[in-house]
Amino acid sequence: MDRKQKILMAFLVASTLLAGGAALAAVSVLRDVRVPESGFPAEKLRQHKTPPAFELTDQHGEKVSLGALKGKVVVLTAVYATCHTACPSIITQAKSAVNKLSDEQRSDVTIVAITLDPEGDTQDKRAMTAKAHNLAAPLFRYVNGPDPDAVLKLVEDLGWARAVAGDTGVIGHSNLFLLVDRQGKIAYTVSADANNDWLDQALQVLLAE
Repeated sequence: MDRKQKILMAFLVASTLLAGGAALAAVSVLRDVRVPESGFPAEKLRQHKTPPAFELTDQHGEKVSLGALKGKVVVLTAVYATCHTACPSIITQAKSAVNKLSDEQRSDVTIVAITLDPEGDTQDKRAMTAKAHNLAAPLFRYVNGPDPDAVLKLVEDLGWARAVAGDTGVIGHSNLFLLVDRQGKIAYTVSADANNDWLDQALQVLLAE
């Protein structure tokens, strides 16, 4: 074997070793990747929080309180009537989730939407919003109260962030669902994101209890 052949052979061996090392490194990296678990991590996310008490009025003028809804699973959210972006999506997602339930399950669920605009969300506006989404009591209760400051304090205490744009009056806010179990405790906080099915799965968990 002449000098050129020896150099070529050495090059090929070195290349093979390098490729093999890269492959082993890639396998090692792949082995270290943790694939996220699929599904709703019910036990990990479970809470047992006592929500603040309230008594508000729905779009039909009827009183609504979590105390009176004990024994049911409550999907609690916050929206406002003149919102044309996130709020319609939130209501649609809640409606979609309960529509997937059996008739018997659905009778054990109430959606309570607290207004984020207590000064602007009159009973008529709330009724029109409910009608636009083809929702009505007792399944859907869109609530407000006589004291706007008290309603906003309730929204804050429940965990919603809220900010009003000074130039447009548009209300920026958190997009959440709080799921309240049959004992009246907040069991889950779920992002209002139509791209996941955690709301559906959380409902199934609580209805089975």
